[in-house]
Amino acid sequence: MPNFKTPGLYGLSEGKGEYGSFYTHDRDELLRYFEKRHEHGEKLRLLEVAVSERKNAVDIAYTLTRRADDLKPGLGGPDRIAFGKGAIDCEKQRIFVWNMAMEMTEQDEQAYLAINESCKKPDAWKPGDAVVACLQ
Repeated sequence: MPNFKTPGLYGLSEGKGEYGSFYTHDRDELLRYFEKRHEHGEKLRLLEVAVSERKNAVDIAYTLTRRADDLKPGLGGPDRIAFGKGAIDCEKQRIFVWNMAMEMTEQDEQAYLAINESCKKPDAWKPGDAVVACLQ
């Protein structure tokens, strides 16, 4: 069993500065946040995921679309792209880290490009087609 010393973490950044950023280690606070997002009709659609294994857990890097009635115009470009990374405890079958952003920093862009280099997409694939998944 993994020895995770910190509780789960959920983090979201919708851009540079404080607009729309949310971070918590508290499950009740996270559930209240999800309730608010549901009230705004938030929908996430997975586009691609890369998985790397470690003992009793996996790390993931993902790209998805994010839609809601209160997102800042232009955030995530015309397709409303969000990207991030997380970790899943395989034994407990729970996500214990989820970080997501809608604007890339230079460091985020380098990590995203590295994932895309190693996770080849079928010819003519475009966002919204079948989910692309790969094991790293």
